[in-house]
Amino acid sequence: AGAVGDSRGDGLLVVGRGGSGKSTTVLAALAGGMTTVGDDYVALQPGVPPRAWALYGSMRLFADHAARFPHLLPAVEHSAEQDGRLKLASYVGRQRPAQMAANLALGALVAPRPDPGGRTRVEPLSADEALAALAPSTLRQMRPRDATLVAMQALCARLPAHRLHLGADLAVLPGLLRGLIASRPAEAEATT
Repeated sequence: AGAVGDSRGDGLLVVGRGGSGKSTTVLAALAGGMTTVGDDYVALQPGVPPRAWALYGSMRLFADHAARFPHLLPAVEHSAEQDGRLKLASYVGRQRPAQMAANLALGALVAPRPDPGGRTRVEPLSADEALAALAPSTLRQMRPRDATLVAMQALCARLPAHRLHLGADLAVLPGLLRGLIASRPAEAEATT
């Protein structure tokens, strides 16, 4: 998962399998002035509100997506092949240090889905659909799996979830994400 947020430190968890649009979502949010803690790997801390913490600060984007949206990746510092495709990497801490947050308070989950012929928009997503977007790639990498699944299920049941359709008009994406952050439930604003 990745996470994006606003200048107050409130944010959204961006979930999905590889190639679902997480990196495109995070990079489009950064291009629109938002902050991030990462686009591929973040540490989650339960609580009220739950928090996403930065781990690596790397931003990775497939080369064909970088060609379609050249303004998203600020600089290419590394490249590697992944699933037969070239993936480019940059580090937010070096390229956009003011936009790299240590952590973000999470108010919702967002599951992107590429929709090249459609418009960029959000719609409600059930907790089960959010868990299905978050769990598979996470469970392959985590031990113990049972405890991880229980924690993810609780997170998905607690936070509102949204499907983010990624159309060609990525410039509207930061406004949509800011709107989701602003509409987070009052319970998510409580502190422990």
